[in-house]
Amino acid sequence: DFSKLHLAIKEVGKRCRQKPYRRVLADARGHIGAIGVLDLHRIGEQISRELPRGSVVAVVVSESRLTMNRHLETVAVNRGVALRLFTNLHEARIWLGHTTAWRAAEPVKSEFSAL
Repeated sequence: DFSKLHLAIKEVGKRCRQKPYRRVLADARGHIGAIGVLDLHRIGEQISRELPRGSVVAVVVSESRLTMNRHLETVAVNRGVALRLFTNLHEARIWLGHTTAWRAAEPVKSEFSAL
């Protein structure tokens, strides 16, 4: 059941449209277990629907999930959202254009804290 993840994506999208934020950092280490290709496809589609076109999203995942979750990148990128997976938080911040002194906007409060 990915209902918490879907609600978190909706909330992130809402905040991105309100501010407007165009860069998103999601730490999904320990939150995302095994996900099938069809579910990854649906999640990628939802991210690209909810976030403004041209958004840049860095998702930090555990090393064991990196290869399997690459499909998520492809789906989002093909729909106008630059999404990339990382196993290192610092590298994700650099890719987003932030330095080590980066300060996050207020995090989205959610039971699924990855997004």
